[in-house]
Amino acid sequence: MDYINSKIYQAFLAAGVDEETASAAAESIPGAFDFPTKAEFASMRTDFEGMKSDFQELNIRLVRVETTLKIHSWLLGVNLAGVLGILAKLLIGG
Repeated sequence: MDYINSKIYQAFLAAGVDEETASAAAESIPGAFDFPTKAEFASMRTDFEGMKSDFQELNIRLVRVETTLKIHSWLLGVNLAGVLGILAKLLIGG
């Protein structure tokens, strides 16, 4: 029984619960300070590395989208200037 569970066990005993019930109740409560094992840390590291590569891939895709948007903005501006030039030529005459 770890430290937290022994304290819970002692509290149950102080409250008048019999030893068997207090022990079962204390053991049924998961430890508040269950630290991960080395294997769990390694698994988390692998998960974080996978997430890191996913974010890098998303960053690359976002840069591509931004570049395409800049090109489309320039094309729209050139197209708008051409249309306005044609309209000016038609309305003003020439």
